[in-house]
Amino acid sequence: QQQQQQQQTITQPPPEVLAPSAVPHHENWHQHLDKSNKITPQDRQRMEQFFSSHTNPTPEILLYKIKLHEEKKNEEGTGAIVKETLYLELDYQTFGFKKLRKIKRY
Repeated sequence: QQQQQQQQTITQPPPEVLAPSAVPHHENWHQHLDKSNKITPQDRQRMEQFFSSHTNPTPEILLYKIKLHEEKKNEEGTGAIVKETLYLELDYQTFGFKKLRKIKRY
């Protein structure tokens, strides 16, 4: 993953990795849906399969990123308008996950 982040363009900072939940993977996976205004029904089903039965509907894809939430808001301190996007990255090799946050400044 470090290689992927290094390949990003210089104009965008790498996504911020949020701390993974201390809760076991199969419990409380619904908490990732609490703040989700962008998740599709297909991605919701994929998440349920990932956390409940460790099923990968697309075996050729081992790392899958789901867009959970997108919001425009004022940045603290500067008051500038930013777009914050939250992603959930599912790793089908380890059945681990990461929550990512991307900030775009206008």
